[in-house]
Amino acid sequence: MTERACQDCPLRPLPLFMAHSDEELALVQSLKKREQKLEAGATLIDEGQVDAPLFTLLQGWAFRFKTLSDGRRQILNFLLAGDFIGVQQKMGDGAAHGVVTLTDATFCVFHRDALWELHRRSPTMGFNITWLTAHEESMVDDTLLSVGRRSAEERIASLLILLFMAWPATKTIL
Repeated sequence: MTERACQDCPLRPLPLFMAHSDEELALVQSLKKREQKLEAGATLIDEGQVDAPLFTLLQGWAFRFKTLSDGRRQILNFLLAGDFIGVQQKMGDGAAHGVVTLTDATFCVFHRDALWELHRRSPTMGFNITWLTAHEESMVDDTLLSVGRRSAEERIASLLILLFMAWPATKTIL
């Protein structure tokens, strides 16, 4: 598979993403290990996996989930192109959730310690990643709080609205 340079990333021109300097792009490129393609239904991160790398979903859809004690899976959220994956896992701890692809998907793979290096060498980019992760967690919390009060139809409608709102930013690369 031909590796794409970070400066040629199809996500960069989308209005959802911030512009970065040549130095910042070079930093991200230096932290990138490779690209990885997975077919629909493939596992990217196993629950309990230790030292899973960090990923950016470049193309396709995936979901984060937890397995319940009776073996059923609860989807935590859907992942779309541009989502940063794996920050929720504490360094050295096992992953608290799994990630599976819904469609064929391509991921940029980063070393597990890339986040530390990003914070060290570009505090602004490190802060932005941290803010995005906290914002995503807040969105998940808000969804969890409202789920208990919504009917099945309202939950489906809410999910469709969230996906619709994300669609303009990602439809050109899906």
